[in-house]
Order: sequence, then C-alpha cells, then structure tokens
Amino acid sequence: MAAREARLFERAYVWEWPVRFWHWTHLGAMVVLAVTGYYIGNPFIASGADPKAAVVADQALGIMAGARLIHFGAAIALTISILVRLYWFIAGNEYSCWRCWFPFYNREEIRNSLRLMVEQVKFYLFLRWDAPHGVGHNPLAALTYGGMLLLLVIETVTGWALYGLGNHTSIFWTLFGWVFSVASDQLVRLWHHTTLWLLLLFFAVHLYLAVRDDNLGELGTMSSMFDGHKYWPRSHRQH
Repeated sequence: MAAREARLFERAYVWEWPVRFWHWTHLGAMVVLAVTGYYIGNPFIASGADPKAAVVADQALGIMAGARLIHFGAAIALTISILVRLYWFIAGNEYSCWRCWFPFYNREEIRNSLRLMVEQVKFYLFLRWDAPHGVGHNPLAALTYGGMLLLLVIETVTGWALYGLGNHTSIFWTLFGWVFSVASDQLVRLWHHTTLWLLLLFFAVHLYLAVRDDNLGELGTMSSMFDGHKYWPRSHRQH
C-alpha cells in the first residue's frame, strides 16, 4: 500500500513557516479579541444596590482593566501577523505570493480562474467529487481570503484608531487618528463591531470547508497547516 501511495502521490512543501505563523497567530488573536471585545462592549459584571456594591464595582473595574489589557496584547499579535503576511506576499514561494491570492492579472488568468471557480462551486455543492485545483489556493478561496485580509486590516485600523481616541498624545492617535476624519467615532465603532461578526462568519465557513475538503480529498488540507506539506496525484501537477 505504501509503495502504491508513493507511486501515485507527490509531497510538496507548500505553506512555509511564516504562512503557518500568520494562520495560527491571527486565529488565536481573533478568538481572544472576540471574547474580550464582547466583554468590553457589554460588561455584564456591574455594581448593584446592595451593601456589597462597592466591592462588586471594584471587581468589575479590575475585570474591565484585565480585559482591555488582554485585548491590547492580542491586537499587537494580530497586527504583527498581518504585517508578516503582507511581507510574505513579496518574499513567499509560488503558493503564497500575491499572484496566488489575486489570480486575475491578465486575460488568460482571468478565464482560467473563472473556470476553476465554477468547478470549485460544483465541488462544494457535491456536483463533482474530485477537487478541481492543485495543492495551492484555488481562485475562489484566494478571492475569499483576499476579502478576509481586507476585513482584518479594517478591524485592526479601526481598533487602533479607537484605542488612540482616548489619548491624543499617543503614537496610535498619530498613526490612526485620520480615521475619524473619514467617519465619526460611533461609525468607526460600528465598523469595528460589524467587521468582527463578518470575520467570525468567515471562520465558521472556513472551518467547515477545510474539514470537508480534508475528508473528501487527498491533499492533506488540515495537516498542511501544521507541517506545511500537501499531497497531490502525479497526474495533476497544477498549483
């Protein structure tokens, strides 16, 4: 059996360590940011009218301070991961460069990408059983990930702008204060909040499709984000 698999499949180092770093760091950061952000926006521990109200209020302030500190640390991790990924658009291999995420840079690529997108939709709808792409991102996924990255940038920029709003002498206000010349502080908060829910929706769909692809296909989709390697039939040497 092992000899047969070695003859039929090839193993490729697809996701380099900066890509895997980006993947797991921004995932972990977004989970922490979502939990702490929800509490910051809706602090359910508050003081009451009983004699212990002062104690409860002090506890609530301490929890809020802790939540804000953790939120700040996760925001730093998310920002670093985004910067690493943006740099790897230039320095990365053939599977992670900007051409893979935006496969629409000439007419031939546009036609090929549109054809693969249609076939990929058929695969997701169970109208075909074999994945129409190779080991890299298919055009539909690439386009979706590009939208996700844009949402992450919006989330990060609006977050740092709101952080700088409380201190106009900080570097965050210097770098991101311009956001409030585009929109009011309430609108920026709405963008920040809405973008989070869109990202959570993306993560849910992404997890389902990754698990589905890993079970129906033979590329090693899930394990590839741990060791960087994928597999594909020798007869389908496409990216």
